[in-house]
Amino acid sequence: MPVDIEKFDRAYHERSIDLSQIKQMRRIAAMHLGGVIIECLIKSIIVKYYGINQRNRITEWIATRNIPRSGRNIIQNPSHRLFQGIQLITPLFNRVDTNIIAFLNVLQRPNGIEYIDLRYHSGNITNQQYEDWLKAYTAIRAWLIKNLKTM
Repeated sequence: MPVDIEKFDRAYHERSIDLSQIKQMRRIAAMHLGGVIIECLIKSIIVKYYGINQRNRITEWIATRNIPRSGRNIIQNPSHRLFQGIQLITPLFNRVDTNIIAFLNVLQRPNGIEYIDLRYHSGNITNQQYEDWLKAYTAIRAWLIKNLKTM
């Protein structure tokens, strides 16, 4: 089955526009959407890196290049796990340092809640929590874009 329904590039760009419109007014929604944006960017890099244009199931993508040493051409969809997505892209993973790991942790679990679950969160966040998240989001997005250009 073609991966056409999962246009991660387009989703990344369109959700980035959405985030720019809401991030000052709706911080929890912005944090949730920011995680989704980074997830889409990572998945778009995975799709390009492995030349994925088909899948067996939603969880199994078929690689046509950069086949892992195992010789297995099935790449597991990392779902909503940002760090696991980066681990799938060897040239990118080789550039990860402790700052990147710390920023990814903030994005993955802002305020101790998985970013994907923030859509159900009805609580508040402090200004400091939001500023920490925004710093992590900005740093990871810039890091991914910079490294994408050199891969």
